[in-house]
Amino acid sequence: MKDYVFVKGNIICYSGFHVVRQWVCLAPLDYQEHAIKVIDCNLILNERTQTIPYYSYVASGGVTCVEGNVATLSSPDMVLERYQEGIRNQKELSAFDVPSHLKHTYLNGLYASVISELELFITELLSNLIFGNKMYFDKFIELQSKIQKIGRIKNEDYSSHELIFKAIHEINAHNFKIVGKIYKLLFEIDFPEVSELERMIHIRHDISHRAGNKVEKKCLIPNNVTIEMLGSLFETCDAFVENMMKALHDTIAVWNNSNNG
Repeated sequence: MKDYVFVKGNIICYSGFHVVRQWVCLAPLDYQEHAIKVIDCNLILNERTQTIPYYSYVASGGVTCVEGNVATLSSPDMVLERYQEGIRNQKELSAFDVPSHLKHTYLNGLYASVISELELFITELLSNLIFGNKMYFDKFIELQSKIQKIGRIKNEDYSSHELIFKAIHEINAHNFKIVGKIYKLLFEIDFPEVSELERMIHIRHDISHRAGNKVEKKCLIPNNVTIEMLGSLFETCDAFVENMMKALHDTIAVWNNSNNG
C-alpha cells in the first residue's frame, strides 16, 4: 500500500457512496508516518464529505457504515478473473443434459447470459480504471462533456462518486462504437475488432426481444441457437477480452504501478 489517508480514530459512513482503493482498520499509529494525509479525529462520511477514490483509507479504529455505501475497487486482474469465473460457470451449464423440449429455451438463455458477462466486464473494467488512478479520474472529469455526448449519458451531474459510477454503468456496453470511442478517448488505445461480436449481439437482441426470432422479409424466423453457436460465442468473447487486456497493457501497468496503488 502506497498512497493512503490515515485516520486517528474511526471512519463512519452516514450517507452517500464512497469507493476507495482499500479500507484498513485497527492499524498501528505508526502508519501515519508515511500517510499522504493524517486526520486527527474520526472521519464522518456523507454527501458533502467524500473519500478520494484513488487512495486507500487506513484507520486506527474501525470502519463502520451506518447508512449509505462503502466499496473497494477491483484491480484489472480481479475484473478479468470475475469474467473468467462467470464464463466457466456458463460453460459448465452448457454441458447439462436437458430435455429436448427445453433445449431451445435453455440455449437461448445461456447465449444471452454469456453476452451479459462480457458487458459487465467492459463496464466494470472501465469503472475501476477510472476510479483507481488519479490521472484517469481527472481525465474522465476533464472530458466529461465529450464522454456524455459519446455515451448518450442523460445525467450531467458528476458532483458525487455515486453519480459518476451510475454514469459509467449506464453506458450501453454492447454498443461497441460508443464503448470503443470512450476507451480510445480515455486510454488512447485501438479498440479490438468486433464485427463478429456485433453479429452475435444481434442474435442476443432477438432472444431478448422476440424469444429468439429474427425479422427477415417481414417474417419472424427462429435463430435456433445450437451448442456449436454457443461454443463459437465463448471463443469470440474470450478472444475479445484477451485482445482488450493486450490493448490496455500499458494502461493497466500505469494503474498497477502508480503511486496511488
